[in-house]
Amino acid sequence: MKDNVLDLSKHDDRDPNPWLALFLDDSIPINQTTKLVLMRDNSSRSVRYLLPFIEVGSKITMFFIHIFKFFFPKLINSSQILHKILAWGLKRFVSPDANLLIFRHFHIGTEILQFIACNIPKVEIVGSPLKPRNFEDVKDDLFLKHDLNLYNFVIRLNSQLREKTFPLGHLKNWI
Repeated sequence: MKDNVLDLSKHDDRDPNPWLALFLDDSIPINQTTKLVLMRDNSSRSVRYLLPFIEVGSKITMFFIHIFKFFFPKLINSSQILHKILAWGLKRFVSPDANLLIFRHFHIGTEILQFIACNIPKVEIVGSPLKPRNFEDVKDDLFLKHDLNLYNFVIRLNSQLREKTFPLGHLKNWI
């Protein structure tokens, strides 16, 4: 999709562009460049015409993978191979806009966890920041580390809150 699809002068009252509506909506503060990339990626022809077929194919593939893993759970279990395939696929089959959003997701997730850890009194949580810069960083088990970071953060945070009998809730004068 070209940026001109999000052009207000091309608006048609009888066929409004939902991506234009979302792009113009400022009720949720989001960086304009990020919003443009998200809208451009979501309204691409490949999403419109290929995604329905890809979704069906991926669901069928996942069904057979689950059946295989049910009978042979430990036979193929390599996150390194998975992450090499992911890096290769992201590089070759995913648009630059979508890759920007994926990499941005890891950066923002790290910053949110750091913000929470720094702003809850009496809690000390050391995390593993994930700020990938290129596809080589994906090969270093990026998606696995992301999940591990989230689960371990929640476990460490809540265990410390329970130890110190400091429940999270509405904090007076928080805002």
